[in-house]
Amino acid sequence: MTSSLVGSEMCIRDRPSGSATAKVRLAYPTTQSLEKVRKLFHGALVDGRRIQVVIASDESSHLSY
Repeated sequence: MTSSLVGSEMCIRDRPSGSATAKVRLAYPTTQSLEKVRKLFHGALVDGRRIQVVIASDESSHLSY
């Protein structure tokens, strides 16, 4: 990853359906770094599954489901 993503947090949860959900929080989110994450991952094929990226703001201080 690039230095703009240093200090990020990630939380991954496997779902019973076989899909997975990941939440990623960037330590210093900028429009540029969010766009880079989207470009890197949106549409990527991993383990036969296509990744979809959704960007949303969240004011909470920790990751949870």
